[in-house]
Amino acid sequence: MSHRCGANCRRKRGLRSECEPCNRYKESRRKTIVGGGKRRLMTRHFQTDLRDKLRPEVTREIVAYVLDNWTVRGIDTSKGRDGTVYLAFVPAVNKGIRVVVSMDDKSIVSAYPDNKATKKLPVGDYAYYARKLRQMEVRNETDRPV
Repeated sequence: MSHRCGANCRRKRGLRSECEPCNRYKESRRKTIVGGGKRRLMTRHFQTDLRDKLRPEVTREIVAYVLDNWTVRGIDTSKGRDGTVYLAFVPAVNKGIRVVVSMDDKSIVSAYPDNKATKKLPVGDYAYYARKLRQMEVRNETDRPV
């Protein structure tokens, strides 16, 4: 059985599952999430959280939803390491979810339910986040993708 994976595949015979270049590419795609128009890598810390299901309400789909439909975003420096925070209320889990992305916007560091966001985002109370985040942005309903 032969296959043609793409321009970089030199394997002419065998199964696609045995093709090392193809599997390496597939493995690298598993370690990314597409959201907000960008493909971002997942850090090892975040992958471990997803694999061990430490936060069952946070999935790859929920993280992509938050990155696409964020309500508040800003830079958080309180944990000692700067990161861009995306916050959104997710109706599927009925909670506010916080996603932390690295400052270079290339990797997802963490994602977890945020109790303050669960209470404040649906009613539009952003004063708490104005105190906690630098360069805070609030997205209008008209700015959200359809």
